[in-house]
Amino acid sequence: MTTRQAVLASVVDPSHVSLNEGSKKKKTLNETELALRREETARKRRNLTEKKLEDEKMETINRLLKKQTRPRGKKNALAITEDKNNAGDDEAADPDAEPAEPPRAPTPPNTYRWISSSKNANMQLSFSVPISALPKPPEPSRPPNPSPAKCDVEGCRKSRKYRLVKNWNLGACGMDHLKALELQKV
Repeated sequence: MTTRQAVLASVVDPSHVSLNEGSKKKKTLNETELALRREETARKRRNLTEKKLEDEKMETINRLLKKQTRPRGKKNALAITEDKNNAGDDEAADPDAEPAEPPRAPTPPNTYRWISSSKNANMQLSFSVPISALPKPPEPSRPPNPSPAKCDVEGCRKSRKYRLVKNWNLGACGMDHLKALELQKV
């Protein structure tokens, strides 16, 4: 318990306690101590910036290494050109490495292509046909718009709304005409 808390809790007599004595003021430092403190903060700042630069460098290296570990079949054109440029360096550095696949020439858009390969127990079969060789889909034929069917009751020429159940080709404009048609056809 602090002296102030003791006074407030009436454990210690307030006349004997001076509340201002306990407050700490900053020490006044002489010139050499100030210089030492400044050097220490500068050193810490330098170490922090060096550490940040080193971390950034390691992140860049890791990011670049992760890009190189992609499967060979999925390389883009830029990666293929980089491999061409670095091919001499790689072969000299690692003689046990597998030989790189020769780069393929881009296929013209009007040729057929069959790919059959098996790598690492994965089989790939592909047959590509150019779009220009595919037949054009036929235009959907629309039946001509039939004229609206008329009521089949004699003397009524209103448009038909209902059809007979037994004869789908006959119909009526209303329920009373439909019942009349049903009675006629039975």
